[in-house]
Amino acid sequence: MTKGDPDSYSVALVNRGAYLAYLNVTPQEGDEQLAGWASFRVSHLLDDDAGSVQEDASEGSRAFLGRHESCVIDDYVTKVGRHRFHEIACIVSGTRHESVIVAAAPPSGWGQFGPTLERAVASYQAR
Repeated sequence: MTKGDPDSYSVALVNRGAYLAYLNVTPQEGDEQLAGWASFRVSHLLDDDAGSVQEDASEGSRAFLGRHESCVIDDYVTKVGRHRFHEIACIVSGTRHESVIVAAAPPSGWGQFGPTLERAVASYQAR
């Protein structure tokens, strides 16, 4: 486990201070919602710690494996250190709550860690 927002769960694979893979699940905390998720997430990254973001793909709200979700795939560069990350971020609606799942890795490591991160996102079930 690694530090994250209150009530969130984060795991990271780190080598000499550099993130190789990162996975986070956080309950809905504010204005996140299925509709408009991609633009919300990109704006959030820019407000938080990204200096630039490139949206690669997004999918609006859809039913998938008995849940509703909206996802965005993007690439961003951090403001501090100019680290590059490829990310999948989804908001998932369960029967009682919505939560956000984020999986990220440097583009150079996506071939190694991406399939595992993609499986984690695809198998996530909000409650």
